[in-house]
Amino acid sequence: MEVRKVWHLLAAASLLSVMAGCGTAASTGGSSGTTLANSTIRVGFSLPTMQGSIYEAFEDYMVKAAQDYTQKTGRKIDFIFTVAHDSAATQASQVQDLIAQHPNVLILMPVDNESILASIQAAQRAGIPVMTYNRNAAPSKTIHAPFVGLNTYQEAYIATKAFASILKKDHIKPVCVDVEGALDDQVALSRIAGYNAAAAKYGIHTLESIPTNWEPSEAESGLEAALTAHPNINCVFVASDFLMPGVEAALKAVGRWAPSGQPHHMMLASQDGFPLGIQLLKANYENVQAGYNIMGMSQAAIQMVVRLADHKPLPSQNVLVPPVLLYPSTVNSTPNLWGVNPTAGVAAGTTNG
Repeated sequence: MEVRKVWHLLAAASLLSVMAGCGTAASTGGSSGTTLANSTIRVGFSLPTMQGSIYEAFEDYMVKAAQDYTQKTGRKIDFIFTVAHDSAATQASQVQDLIAQHPNVLILMPVDNESILASIQAAQRAGIPVMTYNRNAAPSKTIHAPFVGLNTYQEAYIATKAFASILKKDHIKPVCVDVEGALDDQVALSRIAGYNAAAAKYGIHTLESIPTNWEPSEAESGLEAALTAHPNINCVFVASDFLMPGVEAALKAVGRWAPSGQPHHMMLASQDGFPLGIQLLKANYENVQAGYNIMGMSQAAIQMVVRLADHKPLPSQNVLVPPVLLYPSTVNSTPNLWGVNPTAGVAAGTTNG
């Protein structure tokens, strides 16, 4: 089992205002309603992979959020991170190992939202509070865990709304391509729904939608074919900066890769705030960007961890953190952008085999 180094941190027990709503009490071992204000909280955190800077950010911003609470309380948090290498079977085995260490709380970021249900059930049988993060588990009538993640519907909606406003201001009648993610992925589907809702409301005509299975090469081939067949396309909406290498290659192939203000610029909107997306936004290749608010997600997760560890009722079982809207003119002044600082100023942990 691959384990990321344990950090000793501090955390508080107050809940973010974003976690408003009606919820139920946490159901796991220990005396319900007991607050262990000075005790250490031991947290097992199962990550699906560490391939890509966003997963480093998920880990490091969680650590940073806990460190930020160090100055407010004297309470420690020990994190044990495991990495499943995109294998649901490996994740299930690692979660069993974490359960055997009897943490106070488990955080699971599923490789597969169906397979993770068995791990959630195993943790609950062991009396360990469990929550999912960034990717929710599949719905189940009998197995449920609270969830903290980005509001990906809102991410696509606000990016599309802002994009429509820019197009209108520039007197462009939009004929767009929607470069989508994977059609079997709930995150991609919620972004498609958000885009479609805002496009319909704010007057963006979508000439073609291109599913990519989250593969930049499929974004390249699909977009190049669409642009070749329809030279009148004047805007592209992209499901994630992760796909931008393929989008860039397709635009270069048809002579449409140029920054804003230059001839042949293609109006571009994207999502997630990857380091590449931040660079393209600063260089005016992208016109608008809705990004992951990983700091906000981490803060919400820490608050939920403390609630679960203390067996306190949760004001909300599911917390959807709002995204960050970015323009070329605002990107340099917006704090806590993970694409600017993926490590959040936290030294990477060592790996134990």
